[in-house]
Amino acid sequence: NQAVQYPAGVAHFLEHKLFEDENGQDLLQQFVELGAESNAFTSFTKTSYLFSATDNVLENVRLLQSLLENAYFTEESVQREQGIIQQ
Repeated sequence: NQAVQYPAGVAHFLEHKLFEDENGQDLLQQFVELGAESNAFTSFTKTSYLFSATDNVLENVRLLQSLLENAYFTEESVQREQGIIQQ
């Protein structure tokens, strides 16, 4: 029952990293290929991931689920992203 302190920007960091694969490629293109628009945002109380599609809805749901379940982090990718999340 104790509060946990995380470094500033960690939610924004995760928002960015979940849309990147092990090669540093932006996975947002996969939503485009399925005919969807996707986005994410972080506020003080939540991080939201969303997409909008009229076709391939189930495939887009599965893609989003896969991104959330299979997040990939390396020391190098964390270091690269740190400059972005401190903005």
